[in-house]
Amino acid sequence: AHVIGCDVGSQSLKGVLVDTEGANVADASASYELSFPQPGWAEQDPDDWLRALRAVVSALLERGGIAAADVGALGLASQVDGVVAVNARGHHLRPTIVWMDRRAEAQRRALGERIPAERIFDITGLNLDSSHVAPKIIWLRDKEPEAYRDASAFLLPGSYLVYRLTGEMVVDYSNASSTMLYDVQSKDWAAEMLSAADLDPVRLGRVAPADEVAGVLTEDAAREVGLEPGTKVVVGCGDEHGACLGAG
Repeated sequence: AHVIGCDVGSQSLKGVLVDTEGANVADASASYELSFPQPGWAEQDPDDWLRALRAVVSALLERGGIAAADVGALGLASQVDGVVAVNARGHHLRPTIVWMDRRAEAQRRALGERIPAERIFDITGLNLDSSHVAPKIIWLRDKEPEAYRDASAFLLPGSYLVYRLTGEMVVDYSNASSTMLYDVQSKDWAAEMLSAADLDPVRLGRVAPADEVAGVLTEDAAREVGLEPGTKVVVGCGDEHGACLGAG
């Protein structure tokens, strides 16, 4: 079987079709928009990622001269530091707050008052910064309490797509490491950070290796993206992390 790898970026989704020998057979891309509702804000419609994924998959199959049934697995590298609030039916409740958004400065300061920045760095490997996921989730709680209350999960772009494709809520180490809620030593959610942010780890999904099979395409997802039900979907990783690996 062939495999498809995609990069879910800030401005476009890029894909490559790879054969059983690891050779690139075809590549394609599809663009989408960013929205800037206020100064310092940056958002994106997560449905645009799925529309782009369908367009890219269709182009890859056509250019590679293969059928959907010839694709055995799909993997995604994705932009990090974004928050998708999802309800119990799997629908996103608002646009994604993406990585470049800086609205959560007050929440960043409040988090730093609960845990010193040096301690946050020791646990997470991150500087105390509003670009990361934890302050953005706290902003939702402070400023959009209805969306926060209705959210059964707060997913990153990559884990949101895996969830939409398979029904599984799972995030890899690299994406989890951008949340400011992850312990880089234990490779799991950090109890101290979760307590300071007053967040339930169940709403974040489980943490797993990037190359683990998260699940298979559901029938609905297969129709949506143009592949066969049962196609394997791997957990995937952050885009910069994948780029570093690819660069050796």
